[in-house]
Amino acid sequence: MFFGTGDREDPLKKNIQDRFYAVKDDDARGTTDSDQGGYPYSEDDLSDVTLNNTYTRDLLKKGWFIKLERGEKVLARPMVYNRIVYFTTYAHTDPDPCKVAGTGKLYSVEYLSGGGSANLSDDAYTTGVLSEVSARSVVTTGSGLPSAPVITISTTGVASVIVGSVSGQFTSKKALSPARDNEILYWREVIP
Repeated sequence: MFFGTGDREDPLKKNIQDRFYAVKDDDARGTTDSDQGGYPYSEDDLSDVTLNNTYTRDLLKKGWFIKLERGEKVLARPMVYNRIVYFTTYAHTDPDPCKVAGTGKLYSVEYLSGGGSANLSDDAYTTGVLSEVSARSVVTTGSGLPSAPVITISTTGVASVIVGSVSGQFTSKKALSPARDNEILYWREVIP
């Protein structure tokens, strides 16, 4: 399960350090209704990978988390595609609270470890295999609140992640795609 924190009711808060979480829901409950088998989890049950950029994960932990910059928050759903988690963040920067000016970012990280997936070599795009850790990808999506990431696959099988913002800007980035040929299996267009 992947999710981020951020107060949608008050997205202007700047004094809170929100986080992005990956939690393994292993349904580790006991055999009786009163035994919850460790639920609920706390941050102590997760690996803090904010400063640890690797594909190695602690198998004794129930997941990982990344601390975001102060004022940066996740306000949209993440997307998982081919072992990469894509999520957007927003930080309000305008002194006028009535304006949505701010910085939107698109992150992409490896889903099991939180390790980076930026600047992937052409070999990774060709084979679809992450072999070397790179920096965490953080792409500025423009001014204003960004949308949830959307994965598109072209007719030639090339995957892209697309994010829009309330300022009308769109960001498109190549997504890591499986090495096998991608093709449209089914398409249905409904015209009312």
